[in-house]
Formats: sequence, structure tokens, C-alpha cells
Amino acid sequence: MKTNTNTKRVMEAIRATLISPNECDSNMEAANVVDGLFAIARAINRVATAINDAGFDKLVPALNSVAGALGGLDSVAAAVSELGPPENAA
Repeated sequence: MKTNTNTKRVMEAIRATLISPNECDSNMEAANVVDGLFAIARAINRVATAINDAGFDKLVPALNSVAGALGGLDSVAAAVSELGPPENAA
């Protein structure tokens, strides 16, 4: 497939959204989406193990704590969304 300059720019932009030079994976390489998904999966596994170890009677308070934290993140996301794009955005 022949790629022109615009196609290369789009490809590089997509690549840049999937890789973070500010974070490193276990191999000290730039972290990517797969590393992020793996970190989320590990965290979910730790939560599931902790709930299992604590027993069912601890499940409801734990889930309420998680719901509260997610609600807080939702509020932050809504506030950021209301700001709109930066003035110098294309």
C-alpha cells in the first residue's frame, strides 16, 4: 500500500495516542494500550481476590466504596468535558 504524507501523519497520530513515552512497561519500553489493559486486569484480579478473601459480608461496603470512587471520576470527567477543547486546538 502506497502511503502519502497525510496518511503517514494520521498513522503517527494514532500511534502516538496508543503509546506513552512518559510511562514504562516491565521491559522499560514506552507503555502502550496493552500495558494499560493488563494493569487494569491485574487490578480487577486483586479486587476480586480481596473480596473473596474478605467474605460476602464485606462485599457490599467494598462495592459501595468502588461506586463512590467511580462517581467521583465521572464528576471530574464531566467537568473537564464542559471546558471544551483548548483554544489553540485545530
